[in-house]
Amino acid sequence: MIPGWHYGWECGNQPEFGPELVDEIGWIDNKGKGVGLKFFYAQLIMGDKVDTIPGLPGGGPAKAYKTLASCETEEEMYEKVSLLYEEKIGPDWFDYFTEQANLLWMVREVSEEGDPILFVPPIHRQVP
Repeated sequence: MIPGWHYGWECGNQPEFGPELVDEIGWIDNKGKGVGLKFFYAQLIMGDKVDTIPGLPGGGPAKAYKTLASCETEEEMYEKVSLLYEEKIGPDWFDYFTEQANLLWMVREVSEEGDPILFVPPIHRQVP
């Protein structure tokens, strides 16, 4: 999720990767791998089994790829994924979507009180 140079050492079943320069949007493949915001939105669909985050019921790597591969902005990704949630979850979709997003979001900042600043949908962000 974080732009910049990334490198990973071989660890257990995970092979070595990188160094790779990750931009903010990132990429995903059809097998559930990826980086950047595109991978964050893919996880909202796929979930994260390692961290026991369910994601969208019935979602998986193929659905995530089909939904997000052509997206070029975070706003596009948010629109497409939130629509899937609305269709699948119904009237309470936003609460479930927000819960999943906050479970998956990598906290980058804390408030003056030291509380984590969680995910804020792009349509609700204030422009500086």
